[in-house]
Amino acid sequence: MKILLENWKRFLNEGKKVKIFRAQPAFTKVIRKNDYVTLSRKFAGDHAVTSAIYNDEPFFVVYAFVDEDKIKEADNPGEYRYIGDDFEAKPSQIADTEGNLRFARNLREATIVRGVDLEKILPQEVLDGEEDFDEEEGEEGVLVKNIPMKALSMLDQQGKNIMGDIDRGELSMTEGLPVLFYHTEKKQLIVDDGNHRIFQRWLAGEDTFDAYVYSGSYSSYLRHVHDGEEEFDWSERHREE
Repeated sequence: MKILLENWKRFLNEGKKVKIFRAQPAFTKVIRKNDYVTLSRKFAGDHAVTSAIYNDEPFFVVYAFVDEDKIKEADNPGEYRYIGDDFEAKPSQIADTEGNLRFARNLREATIVRGVDLEKILPQEVLDGEEDFDEEEGEEGVLVKNIPMKALSMLDQQGKNIMGDIDRGELSMTEGLPVLFYHTEKKQLIVDDGNHRIFQRWLAGEDTFDAYVYSGSYSSYLRHVHDGEEEFDWSERHREE
């Protein structure tokens, strides 16, 4: 009889959905396996505010409906672990670095990368994908000054490999400004030429650099960072190591 009742309860709960929330950096909306989540939007909102202030970058509160058996209680009260497959959730709120939390109903496609709004630093022709680049014709893109290092998107391992080169004394021998590509579909600023020059400047204590920037919706040889991949985070701990 006990087994029959347990099977009946399992049948009734099969496919039952719960609404989960999670605070995470505004450059991603993906909830991954083993991420902490909560059933309380207020809990997630409070966490987004404190995280945005502490990390000096905007944080989303994202939400989704998932099967109840895809979460399990965590050690911390009010928190759960998501144990399903990675997926893209929907933004509910966004917290800025001043601690302001607002609903994201009319939020545009995020151009905020680690606290840097690319729309504020890139010319409109670059954002619109109208600035093409033909090296054979001597084109260099648009000159953009004072680009924050943390606006760049690259794989974590790529950044670590470049720092490893510099540690071994393999420094850039190239002069001139770096060249960047703005991927208009993925909203990512990618280094085309000048990785070592940029990192040497960053490791010397500088946080911005000048570069030529071009744009487009596709590149045949430059790789963007895919959802679920670990990005280099440009944190101070890397400079101090």
